[in-house]
Amino acid sequence: MNLPFTNIRPTFPEAPEGGMASMAGTREQSILDLVASTTEFQKAYPDIGLKGRVVEPVINMTFDIEEKLDPLARFVHESHFERMFEYLASDEADAFPKAVKAFWDARECLVGSSSDILEQFDAMYKIPKEGPKPVPAGLSRVRALLRLKRNMAAEQKEKERPGEDGEVVNTAAGMMGESGA
Repeated sequence: MNLPFTNIRPTFPEAPEGGMASMAGTREQSILDLVASTTEFQKAYPDIGLKGRVVEPVINMTFDIEEKLDPLARFVHESHFERMFEYLASDEADAFPKAVKAFWDARECLVGSSSDILEQFDAMYKIPKEGPKPVPAGLSRVRALLRLKRNMAAEQKEKERPGEDGEVVNTAAGMMGESGA
């Protein structure tokens, strides 16, 4: 069976509205690229520890999913996850419950797959092995991070404006009579 999506990697929309940026060819390069793309965010919030607590586990699990999961299950899983990120970035009142549903639908795609993928997923989102499955606190944190990153990008855009010759001018410097270029 030749499926048109057998070589798909998650391509979450670029920040600030979306989740992760597109993946590179290797785990190591993907980690470096994602860390580099969040430099300003890391400077503003150094206590979050994005690389070790978020970036590396997510990148490693993403590559494991690509390598070990059936292509159809992977496509469905990634579709649910992309929808989850869209809902988490949304300001609509009903978006968070929709994000939670998309999260559980994405997890369901991993049930019956290679057990280490499901274990990685559950460990990353702190899902208990037995008992009721609570709304992962991680989703609230991801939502907060997406909003922080979006707000930082908006603040940066607000500080810059095109000058008379089309060159970007820092408005804060412009108010002081200096050129931001």
